[in-house]
Amino acid sequence: TSIAKKHKFVRSHVEDKFKHMQMRSEGVTTSMDVKLPSHVDPKEFQKWGFYEDHNQYYFDTKDGIKKFSNFVMKPLFHVESTVDTRRIFELTNFAGYKVTIDFDMSEMTSLVNFTRVIEGKGNFLFWGFLMHLTRLKMKWYEETRTCSEIRNLGWQKEGFWAWSNGISTESGFSPIDANGLVLFNNRHYFIPAFSNIYIEDKSIFLDERRFIYIERKAGIREWSEMFIKVFGINAKFAIAFYISSLFRDHLLHLFSNFPILNLFGPKGSGKSQLAMSLSCLYGKQQTPFNIHNGTKAGLAEHIQQFVNGFAWIDEYKNNIEYDKIETLKSIYDAIGRNRLNFDKGKKKETTQVNSAVTLSGQEMPTADIALFSRVIFLQFHQTEYSAEEKENYNLLKSYEKQGLSCITAEILRHRTFFVENYFHHYDLVLKDLFSLLKENVVEDRILRNWCVILTSIRVLSSKIDLPFTYEDLTGEVVRLIANQNRQIATSNEIAIFWDMIEAMFDNNEIIDKWH
Repeated sequence: TSIAKKHKFVRSHVEDKFKHMQMRSEGVTTSMDVKLPSHVDPKEFQKWGFYEDHNQYYFDTKDGIKKFSNFVMKPLFHVESTVDTRRIFELTNFAGYKVTIDFDMSEMTSLVNFTRVIEGKGNFLFWGFLMHLTRLKMKWYEETRTCSEIRNLGWQKEGFWAWSNGISTESGFSPIDANGLVLFNNRHYFIPAFSNIYIEDKSIFLDERRFIYIERKAGIREWSEMFIKVFGINAKFAIAFYISSLFRDHLLHLFSNFPILNLFGPKGSGKSQLAMSLSCLYGKQQTPFNIHNGTKAGLAEHIQQFVNGFAWIDEYKNNIEYDKIETLKSIYDAIGRNRLNFDKGKKKETTQVNSAVTLSGQEMPTADIALFSRVIFLQFHQTEYSAEEKENYNLLKSYEKQGLSCITAEILRHRTFFVENYFHHYDLVLKDLFSLLKENVVEDRILRNWCVILTSIRVLSSKIDLPFTYEDLTGEVVRLIANQNRQIATSNEIAIFWDMIEAMFDNNEIIDKWH
């Protein structure tokens, strides 16, 4: 009997050792005599080799259970990216203090970098080894949901419009959650500007936080009537340009270019105020880029920020650097600035021209006629205003102060209709303009630029409630096309040469039949 008992004890001991060795081969070293807290699932403990208790991590070691942290981490999501993959975690320490941390992959794959980041956020200590961090990561990564970061707000190729606080689709608006996530077609997207990860940092996402959806009872008809009262015929064509810009990606697909809106006039004539009004249609008023003082890199970033959005370039002068004039010309053809990306091994990349551009200034952009032919040219003359005109202006600005992005969201609901019908209407508008111009010869590029924005009004006239029609604009557009074409004729290089000859002759600087 004693021999049988001895054999039974040995067999039981061997089986326990075998199970222990098997778990060790699977990466878990579980002491067989460990007593787990009541809230810990033994199977989970055996699977991962650690457990949480009072917001601290306890690991199984050959010397028994040992504590290796004074905090726990909850994975929120993994941000998928080709160059900037990140993982977002919520940390809670033993005292209940919480913080959200954005880790890049160098900080998740190095124990030194990992501890440096967590300790920089407060009382968060980890004194385990790399193998213990690896065990934690095995569990964290299995429980993490993956999302895509929206790096440029505005239109997304997946089929929605991204604001800093949510997305607009043809069915309505969906807000982000506290972490900055929003769901579309069963996929999560990360919009960081108002995420609780970054919300306390007032130095970043400044422009993005203005590009915001604001729910309010404001319609395009009411705003347009006020807008036209203040800015007259220029307002109607500015509205046509604005509507076209919301579908700029599609128009680039059709024509490989998109015109620039040029607002030209003396100080106090209202050109900057019109641009401010357009910026309010994308949320809170954006700040313009001063092309005279800004850098080329800053200009490239300014026009890259928002897809199908609004980029305002102010203070144009003909004496700006030639490179900047070339940049403005390339905006028309959606060609960005070349640069080397050192994160990708010094690979050459080109910045994107994502926004529709409004160019304003007190000088007509005739330093290069090729630039002038790429713009929708609107002139401003009036600098003195009656009491009634000032009152209309104040009413408009008061109406716009809260932001009018709800108008943009409403127009975007008709994207499918716009895309399906635009090209057919474009041909009809082109025929109408040829007919109205009759025998007048105009530059083809100018004609087609105006045709692009007129077509947008013709396509959506049955969908959106505007206080004017396509027919109202066609008569005026012929006058504006002819005026712009005339300006080009008097501003080209040959005309300028003969103007200089005449001036020198009048001033007796050159002598007839001698010079």
